[in-house]
Amino acid sequence: MPIHSPLLVVGHRGLSGHYPENTASSIKAAAEEGLAWVEVDVQPTKEGALVVTHDHTLERCSNGTGRVDEHTLLDLYELDFGLWKGPQFEGESILTLEALLHLAQQYDLGINLEIKLDRTQQSDDTINSVVDNLLSTLEHFEFSSDKVVISSFCQAALREVRRQSSSVCIGVLADRLGKDHLQLIEELGAYSCHLNHFWVTETQISKLKKLGVKVWCYTVNKPHKFKHLDQVDGIFTDYPERFAGIKPTKAMTNSTT
Repeated sequence: MPIHSPLLVVGHRGLSGHYPENTASSIKAAAEEGLAWVEVDVQPTKEGALVVTHDHTLERCSNGTGRVDEHTLLDLYELDFGLWKGPQFEGESILTLEALLHLAQQYDLGINLEIKLDRTQQSDDTINSVVDNLLSTLEHFEFSSDKVVISSFCQAALREVRRQSSSVCIGVLADRLGKDHLQLIEELGAYSCHLNHFWVTETQISKLKKLGVKVWCYTVNKPHKFKHLDQVDGIFTDYPERFAGIKPTKAMTNSTT
């Protein structure tokens, strides 16, 4: 499992404060900024290919309309996923999981892969297919287990991840930590718990650390306003340069146990 000390700064959807989120340019920029880890979102297309995008609909981050899973991968390749952020990003294509992993290996990046499945996508067949595709692709790329954490708000998806893999690192996502999340952490032997920094408490952090679970908080863009910054193990941010004084080096983050 990965070790992160003293604080892991994770690029939220790449370097999304300055680049179109979840795109190749955003991932490359995060690596060039010196980050060791990025967080991205993955979800299925109409035919089940996995693409890197956050919203289930296309309007905010592309010139398309409708749901991602109503379009084939070829349909999505026709769309522009950069122009919304600025004219300098015009022509940015959607990123596939395979292309993402190529980039991660090229730049020696660790990746938090968040599985995005909404209520319309939580049939057993859909969950099993997405998880099988995700894990098979990671295996095909021989992606090191200390370089990936899989997370999701969909608890059924995380259970399926653990059913299919006893070794992959799992991060349990929660807006507000509840008993069900703590039970899931113990059930799955989760590596980390990813919490909304607005609601996390010192008591929760202490409880999770006693369980041996890493605490990562999202999305922290104002370091001076997050009072638990010195207590958590990692943060997700759109603006990693604001953490330059405490940003870990890759030497700190590449150790394993």
